[in-house]
Amino acid sequence: MAELLLELYSEEIPPQLQIAARSQIKQLVENSLKEDNVKYKELSVFSSPTRLTLHIKDLNEKIKLEAQEIKGPKVGSPDQVIQGFLRAKNVSEKDLTEKDTSKGKFYFIKTKSQSIFVEDILIKVIPKAIRSISWKKSMKWGEFDLNWGRPLKSILAIFNKNTDFGKEILEMAEQEEIHKTKFDELIVSENVKPTIMFPLWNLAGYALGVGTALLGKKAAMACTVAVEEVIGQHYEEQAEELKKRKIKPELLRTVKKFREDELEHHDTGVEHQAEMTTGYVLLSKTIKQLCYTAIKISKKY
Repeated sequence: MAELLLELYSEEIPPQLQIAARSQIKQLVENSLKEDNVKYKELSVFSSPTRLTLHIKDLNEKIKLEAQEIKGPKVGSPDQVIQGFLRAKNVSEKDLTEKDTSKGKFYFIKTKSQSIFVEDILIKVIPKAIRSISWKKSMKWGEFDLNWGRPLKSILAIFNKNTDFGKEILEMAEQEEIHKTKFDELIVSENVKPTIMFPLWNLAGYALGVGTALLGKKAAMACTVAVEEVIGQHYEEQAEELKKRKIKPELLRTVKKFREDELEHHDTGVEHQAEMTTGYVLLSKTIKQLCYTAIKISKKY
């Protein structure tokens, strides 16, 4: 089970405004979580002159959404209306079906049952709740689209540091560090000259990871899936070459083991809804092409 701590720190807020804010944010979050079928044990809200704090205990980390049929625009609606519906539901025209109703013929889509991470729901629910608080008097927070009862100094949100997802990411990072250490050793023992592009690839890899992470968890997982697919193929090619030449059996075993690790990382990314990322196909193709190019250049230089 997980927990959420939210703290909004501002200049001093009068008591009556504190009471109103406490009541509103509690009601807003409770209603949103109920709509999304998110279960929890306890939701508490506290305040002081400078702080408004919300704490939720024993949240489920995942919820399962059952398959359902969703009604869309009426058949014959303007194309922009239909396209807006498709974008909102992240589907394509081929997913549309037509169905007669008492009010005429409408488009419908059928969704598949799926598991949703509660963290992804909270990322939408909490900012919406904060923005929805109504103040008798308010002030805008910097350049953000957010008004608060008094000048807002900071927002702190912590969601369960020990989630299954966090543990999986840590395990993946540890495996990658093992891979890197092993290959550093092989460069020395096999007297192999590393690519001159190594510093650039380090920087590019970091930038790619940070860039996709800023787009959200699903985008970060989409990056993982794309990279691991290419790396998995590359390891397979190396293994085939070693088998064909019948040399270095120990290295062959290492390559096979590392390939299995990378494919496991790939599957982890898929499991964490990488393919539901907005613009997934384009993002995936772009990242894979960058990886293919990097490998090709590294072989030459």
